[in-house]
Amino acid sequence: MKDDEVCLRVASFSKINIILHILYMKAHKIHLFLLILSIVLYGNTMRNGWGLDDVFVLKDNDQVMRGISEIPEIFTTPYFSGPGANFGYRPLTKAMFAIEYSVFGINLPVHHLINVLLYFFCGLLAFRFLKRYFGEVKGMLFVWLAFLFWFIHPVHTEVVASLKNREEMLWMILGFLSLEQIEKYIEKPKAGYLLLALVLFVLSYLAKQSALSLVLVLPVMLWYRNGTHLKNLLSGRQLSSLVALMVIILSGWVLYKITYRMFAADQMDIFYFESPLRYQQSLTVRMATAFTSLLFYLKILAFPHPLLFYYGLYTIPEWTLWSFPVIFSAMIHLGFLFVIIYGIRKKTATAFGLAFYILTVFMFSNIPENVNGIVAERLIFVPSFGIAIVLAALVTGVFRIPSGAGIKEIPLTAKIVLLLLFLFYMGKTIVRNTSWYDSRTLFTNDIRYNYRSVQANTILAGEMMDRVMKELNKGAAPQRFKNTTDSVIAIYNRAWMLYRDNYRVLNNLGDMYLTFRGQPDTALAYLAGAFRLEPGNFYVNFNIARGFEMKGDHRVALFYYARANQLDPGKPQPLEKIKELQGKSVGTVQ
Repeated sequence: MKDDEVCLRVASFSKINIILHILYMKAHKIHLFLLILSIVLYGNTMRNGWGLDDVFVLKDNDQVMRGISEIPEIFTTPYFSGPGANFGYRPLTKAMFAIEYSVFGINLPVHHLINVLLYFFCGLLAFRFLKRYFGEVKGMLFVWLAFLFWFIHPVHTEVVASLKNREEMLWMILGFLSLEQIEKYIEKPKAGYLLLALVLFVLSYLAKQSALSLVLVLPVMLWYRNGTHLKNLLSGRQLSSLVALMVIILSGWVLYKITYRMFAADQMDIFYFESPLRYQQSLTVRMATAFTSLLFYLKILAFPHPLLFYYGLYTIPEWTLWSFPVIFSAMIHLGFLFVIIYGIRKKTATAFGLAFYILTVFMFSNIPENVNGIVAERLIFVPSFGIAIVLAALVTGVFRIPSGAGIKEIPLTAKIVLLLLFLFYMGKTIVRNTSWYDSRTLFTNDIRYNYRSVQANTILAGEMMDRVMKELNKGAAPQRFKNTTDSVIAIYNRAWMLYRDNYRVLNNLGDMYLTFRGQPDTALAYLAGAFRLEPGNFYVNFNIARGFEMKGDHRVALFYYARANQLDPGKPQPLEKIKELQGKSVGTVQ
């Protein structure tokens, strides 16, 4: 070999090394940028306390508190099991909390930091996904636009700021890792890739059953990357895609059947205002609710204000199938369907984004199953990824930015619009995190926009009363809390006016007038309404007994204490009261 040829090869090898090093540094810098951006967006959540359902999945969860040793039981029991509720199967999420507790104990800054890091991993996988699907075809500017539209969107605050909603990030991370392995299998059909994809998909399902939505969107993804023509279905990459698709669909079906057989159907006390579909099963009501829900999701994705911890009936209107908003929503989504059918054959980014959104949001549209609260921000954490792709396509189309263009080629108007939009998103996200500081802060801030939600009012009143009772148990004087209890009564009354067939609110009002006002007649008026709606409820009967005891009618009080004891013999209070009143009666006779 000639010396000049050797020198040429060495030089070429050096150039390759330099190029690989630059690419590595670029990837390294991207990772660092995503980590910094995650901390900028959600770093202030590390100062937060317990929010909404965080307590029941961690602090007050007996299984989690027993640590790593409880993991086998966690995988063989429902997600939550307690009085009035038995639902779900999300063992991986609970197991992660159990491990955390064993290592760190109850350490809120650490728990919230882990959520921020998980969001970083979500962003990293989302960026890799976009780069694989659109990097060569549309260019890196398109990739970054779609990524930023998704990553900094304020609608994700519920997922990151709430410890309980970590499950959404876990299933996305594991689900997207599974998709990566499927793509590796299609490029190089080795059983190891497919097996790893299957394991990751199962783990994603064990984090939350929402992972099944990936089964729906997988055919579109595989067609977009590997589809050519139906006549080639049994050859090359299309054959590998078909095998991977069938394996994932079959595993999803098996997982669903196994968990359905292992655990009874979800059992929860759900009121009409939480999910009207529990009480009205007609097709017209279901379709009206579905299109109302889908319209709401588009609204908060387009303009994320106000964001609320809970929605429910009246905050979400109860429109009929033939009302204008429902028809408008139906027309929009039929338009989406037309764009998908027309564009998916041409593999347009808009069609892909819309298909991803529609197929992943379908599970939460109230069509396949009822959603408690009708809608929830956390449910569009992954579906919003599809809308981000559509927005990137819309921006590049409206401003005529060619594929492969750089930042310098973006028109000044587009730069200004995007800068203002991204700054608004970032500001809204950071400020919204502060509302999640703790449950009371969240409820108090949100009720300004959520005053028509029965459940939101009930939750706020309950939170305020919990704090009062804690202070009273410490020996505080009841007079100190008159203003607070007045507010609680007003909030409960507002909830009752919105929905009068709510026995819990009526019972709570009766309890308030007995405990803090000493007005048994007013209390019994509310309790009579509660008894009419739920005569077999322990607390209603017990409070009625308290009311008659306060009035001095011990005979009727004894009757209702006896009923309460029959309804729940495990509670000692009725028997104690019966003995006390019988003792008074004996003393009076003597």
